[in-house]
Amino acid sequence: ELTEMGGRKVRHFIIPNSPGVQVAFWQEGDSLAAAFGPDVLTVTGECLAGNRSSLAANKKFQQQTIRSEEFAQSSLTWMDFGPLKSTYGPMPIPLPKGDPITVDDVLKLTGLADLDSIISRVGYKGAALWSESKVVGLGKADGAPMTLADLPPLPKKMNSFSAFRCNPEKALDQLMELVKNPAALAGEEQKVAGLLESLDDILGFRLKEDLVSQFGSLVCFYDDINGGLMGGGMTLVVQLNDGARTSQFIDQQMGRLEQAEEDGEVFDWPVYPYRIQLEGKPDLIVFDIFDAEETAIQMGAVQVIGNWLVISTMPQAVEAFRLRTEGRLATWTPDEEYQAAFAELPQEFTSITGASPREGYQLLLSLGTTFLPFLQKTVLDEFGDQFEELPFYLEEVPPAELIAQPLFPNVVVSVADADGATVYSRISTAGFPMGGGDMGMTTLAVGGVMAALLLPAVQSARGAARKAQAKNNLKQIGLAIHNYDSTYNHLPIGTIPNEDLKPEERFSWQTSILPYLEENGTYNLLDLAKPWNEDINEAIVAQSFPVFLDPNQGEDYSEYGQTHFVGMAGVGKNAPLLKVGQPGC
Repeated sequence: ELTEMGGRKVRHFIIPNSPGVQVAFWQEGDSLAAAFGPDVLTVTGECLAGNRSSLAANKKFQQQTIRSEEFAQSSLTWMDFGPLKSTYGPMPIPLPKGDPITVDDVLKLTGLADLDSIISRVGYKGAALWSESKVVGLGKADGAPMTLADLPPLPKKMNSFSAFRCNPEKALDQLMELVKNPAALAGEEQKVAGLLESLDDILGFRLKEDLVSQFGSLVCFYDDINGGLMGGGMTLVVQLNDGARTSQFIDQQMGRLEQAEEDGEVFDWPVYPYRIQLEGKPDLIVFDIFDAEETAIQMGAVQVIGNWLVISTMPQAVEAFRLRTEGRLATWTPDEEYQAAFAELPQEFTSITGASPREGYQLLLSLGTTFLPFLQKTVLDEFGDQFEELPFYLEEVPPAELIAQPLFPNVVVSVADADGATVYSRISTAGFPMGGGDMGMTTLAVGGVMAALLLPAVQSARGAARKAQAKNNLKQIGLAIHNYDSTYNHLPIGTIPNEDLKPEERFSWQTSILPYLEENGTYNLLDLAKPWNEDINEAIVAQSFPVFLDPNQGEDYSEYGQTHFVGMAGVGKNAPLLKVGQPGC
């Protein structure tokens, strides 16, 4: 539709299948203005008429934007979440189970309640693409910043590197909360809490005290060009508080695995660790990775070097790190291009990423010119009758080195302060490291190595995990019985009373507590007036309920679902038939 508003012709429409969200756009001077939102036409009209405060009068916006411009700004984005939270925060969200919650509750559970605003400036600074983005309310300073001097000894030749500060123990606590909070919304809080409480029993060690507390605050990830092709040089380095203690921890976990192997336990892991003992050095842990055909290939290595935990796809990259710490291999120092970038960026930061796109583009262009003749031949063979000549020929493509020559390193740093976090980026073009390997593949490989390091602990503690789960199941059953008693003023009866059925045809006491085990839907489907093995009842009892199972017993997948836990009905063969007070009852 077309509407006259404040001397402007405004076109507007409502987004189909939306709750009244309008879109409006008009000419404002030499620019195109657009707005969208609920009743946006009325709000925009009031702003244009001066009857409603506009963004230009917003004090919070002015505080964020009034500054001396140090670069040619081409775009500005600002999002204020305060009005959104005020408008939609109290809005209820229905849940499948339990009382509804509000949008504010969800923000608190996800850690976004403190998000105030986001402002981003993008433009040009000399030959560089420059951007500054600030998140107000999140990512606040938590510890000392870092400088280039804090970086570990990096390879002299590398495509990219990334480093950041963090608080490992606090990060673990936040992760646990993120796991528990959604579970509370879904009514699974007790189950998840029980699992988390038994996590140390499952692992066989205290996750926070024995492992995470050993990690320092600095993590670094880099691609060593000399480490190998296709990701061979991708390396993750984690600062340690006490390297000797971490070595002892790894030794203990490998010892558990080796003892389990001596006891005859066989593990069918996709990634399998081995210990290589080195004279005068901490043990080197290497890994075999198995494919679907159970063919193994060695990939991945872990070693403690000083106060660093070094994880790489190849042991050569690990050994190269050790040699750099000893001064026997050259280390990276910023060249003129990197120095030019660092001179324009904050000298203290929370995280930093550097990558050289030049080598990646040169490799990509070189591959393109290599395969271009074959592509041309294919095109001519298939479609040669449709045109007389190709759009361009191989000799017309300039050298890859010439095309990539203007590129320089991309550098991104983040700085945390009392208000939030600001990200500064100085780049030449979108870049991707290729010389030493594919970033995605090697990230997965390093992640797999880290997971494999924990596999000995997880698998050798299988029995403890199953025992802990059985205890948790019994605890849930006990709570359900108490809740049943609170409702009916007596404990569940051995079988649900039904004068028309024989005792062996009736449902057991376990059926009575299903509603208190979050199985109310299943309970409502049962026809308690009929035998447990007739009609719809038979289909339902064919399934097993995990809470009634002991993981140590396994499942035989027979005709009917199993229940490993039973109720005590008395002593003797006829105990269930005895009356209260009779011997044996």
